[in-house]
Amino acid sequence: MALAREAGFRYTNFTTQHHDGFALFESHYPTAFTSHQTHNRDFVREYVDAARKAGMHIGLYKTLINWRYPGYYDVTGTDCQPNKFGYRTEAWHKENARIMKEELYCQVQELMSNYGKIDQLFWDGGWLAQKGSDADGAFFWEPGKYLDPNNSWPVNPLFQLKDSLTGQPLGLMGMVRQLQPDIVCNLRSGWCGDYTCEEGGADVKGPIRNGIVEKCMTITPAWGYTTASEDPAHITPLSRIQRICADCMIRGMCFLINVGPDRHGRIPEPVAHRLREFGQWTRTHAPAIYGTLGGPWQPVDGQYGFTWQGKKLFIWFLGGYTDPHFTLPPLPQGIKVRRAYTLEGMHPIKFNQKRQTVSLYNVSPSSQKITVVAIELNKALP
Repeated sequence: MALAREAGFRYTNFTTQHHDGFALFESHYPTAFTSHQTHNRDFVREYVDAARKAGMHIGLYKTLINWRYPGYYDVTGTDCQPNKFGYRTEAWHKENARIMKEELYCQVQELMSNYGKIDQLFWDGGWLAQKGSDADGAFFWEPGKYLDPNNSWPVNPLFQLKDSLTGQPLGLMGMVRQLQPDIVCNLRSGWCGDYTCEEGGADVKGPIRNGIVEKCMTITPAWGYTTASEDPAHITPLSRIQRICADCMIRGMCFLINVGPDRHGRIPEPVAHRLREFGQWTRTHAPAIYGTLGGPWQPVDGQYGFTWQGKKLFIWFLGGYTDPHFTLPPLPQGIKVRRAYTLEGMHPIKFNQKRQTVSLYNVSPSSQKITVVAIELNKALP
């Protein structure tokens, strides 16, 4: 958690279980495979305790799928899909799939019940047999508020949670909402969520996003650990991470960086070094990042965008705009500029205001790095 603080993070998200089915927490489901069995440790407990001590908001990642079960590739027992494990169609796969689903329900209850308040839940892997979409697999996982009594894959009542008001058995999201009413979840369970994801290392472009949107990317060659993570040449350049972060901020998005520790839980030093570098940059630009909103005007891809909070407005020059002067879109009636300066170095910026039009002079943004100009106003933007 010390590294997370150094990197400027305000929340973290821990992978409680990935597609291989190994749970990093204690689970009472009979066929679960867990770190309590292999290490006599509950790593989720250790993470949650450390995150709270560090003052972090707590996020958990949970995949739905589980490669340990042949039924994942053959939920009906009649049509096993291609897989790297050599599974073939077997009638008993249908029951195997039902057990896999039971384990999921049991473990989601455990994660939502045993670790205090959880702020974020990152679902993953709702698709079946390694193909299709999360929504395509929803008929099987039943992420909606209630379980369908006519469904062919019922969850054992021992591992069901019932609605406290209606007594109906709850689906995945119904269970999560009852146990953690203030949590925010993505929609990767195949059901309604509170925020959407833009996953991967692609550029962030376009308008300010509607609702809550999280950009999630890895800064190493893979989402999990590989030996390439030990080579600085294979770590995403600092300028690239800064640019993605900036593009998120001016569009009102959250930014989640993935790193893959090795089998001992160690984050490779080149990765840690890059995160510390990023943290130095976020500390300098903190006023334009934390607690701000994207806007009030739409960004221009690759050139500039804006964030604001209260009486402060921030212009992010992204490298594509290098003119020494800049004219703001018209300010609302009655808003006046009191002061303008760069966040890095606090260098004053000359400006002129005629009614709602404000022109900045001697800005000279760099084509090689991001330049952020802070503007202090006489009153808060509406």
